[in-house]
Amino acid sequence: MLTILVINASEDKSYVCQGTLRCSYSSALVKTLREEGDRLTNKPRDECSTEVDRSNTGDARTPQLGSTTAEN
Repeated sequence: MLTILVINASEDKSYVCQGTLRCSYSSALVKTLREEGDRLTNKPRDECSTEVDRSNTGDARTPQLGSTTAEN
């Protein structure tokens, strides 16, 4: 299980996210994380606060890449 612990010292709050995008971050922190992610991957990222329906995607640890399947 992927666990991300983010501590925003200015607000003295921490958020623990386990394999989901349903996190509540300050907008400044989201901007910083997105810029760093864009720099590392050269790809735009979705907003962290975006609600993602994972009800039909199986195990959260399994990458879901469009319509690609491993059953060929």
